[in-house]
Amino acid sequence: GIILIENKKIVNIGATVAIPEDASIIDASNSVVMPGLIDAKAISAVRGDGNEQSSEITPAFRISSALNPQSKELKRILQTGVTTLYIPPGGRNLICGLGVVVKPVGKTAAEMIIKDDAALKIVMGSDSTRGNRIPWRSPPTNFYYRRPTTRMAVSWMLRKSFFDAKQYSASHETEDPAMDVLSAALKGEIPIRVTARRALDIRTAFRI
Repeated sequence: GIILIENKKIVNIGATVAIPEDASIIDASNSVVMPGLIDAKAISAVRGDGNEQSSEITPAFRISSALNPQSKELKRILQTGVTTLYIPPGGRNLICGLGVVVKPVGKTAAEMIIKDDAALKIVMGSDSTRGNRIPWRSPPTNFYYRRPTTRMAVSWMLRKSFFDAKQYSASHETEDPAMDVLSAALKGEIPIRVTARRALDIRTAFRI
């Protein structure tokens, strides 16, 4: 079979494809050719922490700001056959922020990005409460003492955030980047990706 590639795109494939005279030929007769894989939850290629520890609700946080085109992980990812990545923010916040879809090649973040603000990440259940210290056990002395600490609080904070976004959309008196993101998610303009590990949390996410 013959695969004809022009400007980094496959333009023809088959057994009798005409090969242009000036084409560079790669003999892959002893290899297997397959479509590129998609990693729908890549966590590499980011410089620094993917979580904003000072707050639990960070919808306007963009993981694309932390992309690291020089990451050695990108070469390894490409060698394993992955040609497209969805990179979300970390999972220690309740509303974590906006993920990005990238190609694992490029000298700059702009060259890598296919779609920024690709989805809003929300974490249900115990993941978003992990590491939060309960105030009655120890007095809060720094911003690492965070809410929520229970599933009840996770649900309440999530409902309140979207309620506030509906109020914001109705009045829209002041500009608020976080509310703009939540409003866009409510309108279906930005997809929502929910991390949930237990049936209880899945049902709660559907109810909300």
